[in-house]
Amino acid sequence: MDRFIRRGGWRFPLAMSAVMLALLGIGMALGVMLVPRGPWYRGGGFANSLISWDGLWYLDVAQHGYSWNPSTGMLPGHYQNPDFYPLYPLIERLVMDILRNSAPAVFVATGTAFGIASVFAFERLARRLLAPDAARGATAIYAFWPASVYFTMGYPTGLINLCALAALSAYVERRYWRPALWCGIGTAAAPTLVFLAAGLCLDQGLAWLSGTRDVREIPRLIGFGLLSVSGLIGFIIFQWIALHDPLAFIKAQDAWGTSPPALVRLDRLFDIPRYFHLQTQAFQFFRHVHATRNGRMTPALRRDIQYNEQFMLNGISFVLVLAGLMAAFRRVRPLAVPLAALAGLIGYLWFIVATNQNMTATPRLLYPAIAVFLGLGALTARSRLLLAALLSLLGALTVMNGVAAASGYFLI
Repeated sequence: MDRFIRRGGWRFPLAMSAVMLALLGIGMALGVMLVPRGPWYRGGGFANSLISWDGLWYLDVAQHGYSWNPSTGMLPGHYQNPDFYPLYPLIERLVMDILRNSAPAVFVATGTAFGIASVFAFERLARRLLAPDAARGATAIYAFWPASVYFTMGYPTGLINLCALAALSAYVERRYWRPALWCGIGTAAAPTLVFLAAGLCLDQGLAWLSGTRDVREIPRLIGFGLLSVSGLIGFIIFQWIALHDPLAFIKAQDAWGTSPPALVRLDRLFDIPRYFHLQTQAFQFFRHVHATRNGRMTPALRRDIQYNEQFMLNGISFVLVLAGLMAAFRRVRPLAVPLAALAGLIGYLWFIVATNQNMTATPRLLYPAIAVFLGLGALTARSRLLLAALLSLLGALTVMNGVAAASGYFLI
């Protein structure tokens, strides 16, 4: 095996992509054949049942464009689509027009292709920044990460990661305008790339402060910052023209639940005991699963199991993110790479954990924090047992997510 993965730059990421798809396939097969249909099962064929949750909203934008009714758009439960960023729906629309086909399998294949491409891009970056063993371990951890299920669900997850990897790779190569451009493209796909852009801009600012502090460099720094969020700026301008409201994408989020005041969020951000309390919900998963052994499975219990499985997944992922990020600050250079991941983590804490959503969607929203996987690869490089244990854990969680995706359970 070692001899196989040392050959060439494409064989190992290809193998990891294949294993990733195999894990998801096993989970989905189990979900279809053995697991009772969940409350959000859509039917209409296998591919159609995979496109769910946010994937349906992206597809709605691709097929029908944006619409905004300001009189109802901020009312709870009156969901509208301006808060879904435009780049991925544009790509979906382009693929649909080129192939003259709008079958669900087309959109599943599009997202999966971006996901596989991101594995190759990650392996290339890891080989540049880490020793060979650590790079291979990091690539496997990246591919086995349980949020890989979203590659198959109509989400822009693979595209977002690919933009993040392209930006970081260019930054490592000191091509400073190219990473700003890739960040700008990525901010048209998701708000998570705004945080990566913030990390790179911070690194640029720190370099300027510790260097010449030449005021003639300030226009370049401003230009870098504007280009790095140009996709978001373009989206705001588009909504101003088309929807007559440049902030419709923010206002539309109120339909899913309003955010608490800033002071409340600030208090929650530094309320360390609250983080531990959030994770106590994860242990309910095992209690509910144990209850099924006594033949007491009910619709309510099935609902509790699926929610608490996600709490458990979020908690495990959060711990791994912290461990990987701390290792990255020690072992990954340039510092901009872990700094960008830290910016992503801070953004997640502020906009998700400190709100009423608590700790949700951790694996997916922190997937673009690329340094986390580099750090975990470096951390496990000296212990094959630790790496095997971690990959086994992530593989099991990936299979569980595959089950949930195929059988219609809570997965967001």
